[in-house]
Amino acid sequence: MGQDPEQDELLFEVSRRLEDAGIPSMLTGGLAFAFYGQPRDTIDIDLVIDAHGSDLDALLKVFPANEGWYLSEDAAREALRSKGMVNAIHSLSGNKIDLIVLKPSEYEQQKFRRRQEKRKGNVKFWITTPEDLVVSKLVWGMQSQSEKQARDIRVLLRALPELDFAYVEKWAHTLGAYDWLASIRAQ
Repeated sequence: MGQDPEQDELLFEVSRRLEDAGIPSMLTGGLAFAFYGQPRDTIDIDLVIDAHGSDLDALLKVFPANEGWYLSEDAAREALRSKGMVNAIHSLSGNKIDLIVLKPSEYEQQKFRRRQEKRKGNVKFWITTPEDLVVSKLVWGMQSQSEKQARDIRVLLRALPELDFAYVEKWAHTLGAYDWLASIRAQ
């Protein structure tokens, strides 16, 4: 998937542990882009998790300190409460996982329901759909008119001719990113 096989293995292990703990997850961000678009280096693994305050103990057990993990209990508690983000850092490899707590908005809930199960060998993980990755990149990059996000969107649109573009347009319009999508496509 990505450029770093160790990062891929960490993703697979953490995905398995989250599933075993009863915490559904979904890969998004740079590694999802590498899966659908083109491999590239990324500094972290972005995982959306469907977790609540009652999942705090289970979440902490996924990242044990005796295996080189650092996950602040206070930061995790706050992320679960506020539907925010918390970092889990693997000191042995130097990798970081951004754990993004699933937000209650209509789009975020639908995106999570649409996630797809993928396998690499005998390992299973869940990933955002390519359409939702495009919409997410539109939303992430819209405020700053990020050239990196625009470039990623162009790569995905070229690499995935079977993309459900009507779905992308619908959500781009609903989320206020339609004009930016049109300008990206025009380039």
